[in-house]
Amino acid sequence: MLTSVVEASQMTSDQDLVQMAGYHAYLEIPLDSHFEIYDTWYRVLDTISDTKTGLDAITVRNLTNEEIIVVYVGTDKNQTQDIITDIQLLSEMDVPQLKAAQAYFDKMNAKYGVDAITGNSLGGALVGAVAVEHPVRAVTLNPALLPEGMMDPDQTYDHVTNYFSSYDILTNTLTALEFDTRIPGKHYDIFNGTPNGLDKIGPNHTGYLRNAEGTQYHMIREEGEPGAGVIHIAADEHIVTSLWTGLPLYGERSERIKINPETLLVLATGLETSVADRLERSDTYLVSAVEIVKDVGAQITERTTKLQTTFEDFIEREAAHSFFTGITSLGTKAKNDTNYLFGLLDEAEIESTLLSNILASPPAKLFDVLVTKRLNIFHLFREMSDGLGSFRSGIDELIRAFDMIMNQTLPEMFQDALHKRDAVVEKLDDHYQMVLENSQRLSNQLDTLGDQVTKTASTFDQRDFQVAISIQQQANAIREVVNIPTIDPYHFKDSNEMRDKKALKDEQAELAYTLLFQQISRVIDPILSGLSLSARLVELKAKAIAHTTRGVKRFVFKKTVPGIIIGLFTDYDDRVRDRVSKVLEPIDELEATIRGIRQGINRLRENFPELLANFRPYIENAIFADRKYADVYAYNRAAVAILKEMQLLFDDIVYQLSDHEANSIQELTINAGRMKTNMGMLQEQVERVTFF
Repeated sequence: MLTSVVEASQMTSDQDLVQMAGYHAYLEIPLDSHFEIYDTWYRVLDTISDTKTGLDAITVRNLTNEEIIVVYVGTDKNQTQDIITDIQLLSEMDVPQLKAAQAYFDKMNAKYGVDAITGNSLGGALVGAVAVEHPVRAVTLNPALLPEGMMDPDQTYDHVTNYFSSYDILTNTLTALEFDTRIPGKHYDIFNGTPNGLDKIGPNHTGYLRNAEGTQYHMIREEGEPGAGVIHIAADEHIVTSLWTGLPLYGERSERIKINPETLLVLATGLETSVADRLERSDTYLVSAVEIVKDVGAQITERTTKLQTTFEDFIEREAAHSFFTGITSLGTKAKNDTNYLFGLLDEAEIESTLLSNILASPPAKLFDVLVTKRLNIFHLFREMSDGLGSFRSGIDELIRAFDMIMNQTLPEMFQDALHKRDAVVEKLDDHYQMVLENSQRLSNQLDTLGDQVTKTASTFDQRDFQVAISIQQQANAIREVVNIPTIDPYHFKDSNEMRDKKALKDEQAELAYTLLFQQISRVIDPILSGLSLSARLVELKAKAIAHTTRGVKRFVFKKTVPGIIIGLFTDYDDRVRDRVSKVLEPIDELEATIRGIRQGINRLRENFPELLANFRPYIENAIFADRKYADVYAYNRAAVAILKEMQLLFDDIVYQLSDHEANSIQELTINAGRMKTNMGMLQEQVERVTFF
């Protein structure tokens, strides 16, 4: 096993192999061309593109260590044979492309002597097919599976390393279906990629973006927006390696290194550069997440207004009558329409009086008694006026009630039991402030640990030199004790808030929904019930007036002999008919209008439960929009990924420093262990606000 930086540099790193598999393999690099990975140049020695089997591969030389590497290309969605091969891998049948991959390896191995093979996706399966036959070093990224029966169940294939990306759909599906047992070798999870968006599926699988700029990050929000930034996704950056050897820190522990001034300085340099950079990136992600949360909080007025507008639209759409336009605000349309109904009533009553006068004038005196008995409708007008008065009062009460819902209940839906104005956002913000403080403290502790390691290394050299001089000169040349900075022993801040991370938004949404439902049931529903009764009363009285008025016309001119005679020799019947029509016109309009309004009221009453259920997603969106939280979630997951990786790294640091007799090294071990613990605590705190 390799244990030193020198030995590790003698072979191509897993990071380089993964980048070749997921990125360079797909670029169609020409023969004899060169490409660079982390200051190491590679030359393309051979290429193959077999249209018959679909095999695509390149062979490259590492120009630093002269290693020969075969890189198998993954699935080309535009190449039918690749798609067929992907399907065939699910079966037990022989797959031509696998045989072609083995033949290509044999050819390159005979010509150059192959030191390593690598591939992604289908290319990973091709690597597996070769590796089960040859003990060559093999590294894959999100490989496809081998056909059933191709692997020897008694073999462990330890020369094969497979890296599985945490957000890769193929890998997660194969693992869930337990098909990952058909991928030979060691399986290691790495935390690259981002969780949200269909456009992320491809990069999550290959581990890289392929664009003209060559950038390996996803933009989160446009520049200038709160929380705008990038999330770096390159798969090789998420492979955790030893600060001393550069070897991946997965599986079995590496062999212990010798702790001396040289290796301590290597550790100090790693802490001050790569580790500091990673923690700074994690902190940047968290700061961006906080910016989004604060921006959402700053929009509380806009969010409330949007919720109010949406609720108003729901009410008006459900009632399905123009009378209810603006009913949840000033109710001007309802008030004007109610006044218009009173106008129709007054008009009908005036016309009824004129009709009564006509019926009481000659020549109707001939049958006065008969007529007046059938035109006794003025008490109906009084009753209908009373009903409209009750209806108007009910409308005024409904407008006031909706005003209370709009301007009191809906804003209160953002509050919790402690009356925080914007409960979810404020809780998130409070928690994030604690997280950011702890993140900064972690960075400070890292700086201190780096100083401690550096000064410990320096002291080792100085002490050794002073002891040598003392022995040589037979005199005490040992100077005073060196002052080494101490790690702040302060434990991270913590709280009991956000322990049930999934409940935060759901609980607030449930609280808000319950409040609105109760207010509708307690306040709005009784008013609507009263309005429906008042409207029904007015409707019935209007029908009674219309029926009686029409009856007068029929009785006078068709049921009596005097009426028939008068109709033959005078225009009296035309005057009566005209006046009857003028009575009926406003009455019929009033009756039809109040009926439509009553139906709208009843629709609201009957459909309020469904209306509120349909309104609930808008409540949840107003509390904290999923679309906006998706960006917070992405930043959180990216920060958590780094913290997980750094804990893996510090586990190795603690392991390498432990079991050393020097007291100073033992103290460094304790401090490194404390940092690892704090990283775990910070990860857990970030995960509390990472939910969907």
